[in-house]
Amino acid sequence: MYETIYAFLNARGRAILLGVKDNENIIGITKEYISSIKQDFVTAVNNPSKLSPTVCLSSEGIFL
Repeated sequence: MYETIYAFLNARGRAILLGVKDNENIIGITKEYISSIKQDFVTAVNNPSKLSPTVCLSSEGIFL
């Protein structure tokens, strides 16, 4: 996942979608886990031992 994050840092207007398969089928994520998944992700990528240099990320979401 960290390689993907670095690739996105070199692009503009991109999004990482969780709950979507490579074939574009939406499988979703259970609502009770959304908040913790977003927080865990932001915490992980701001950890210098995981991703260096760290970056400022947004944890915005759209729920359909």
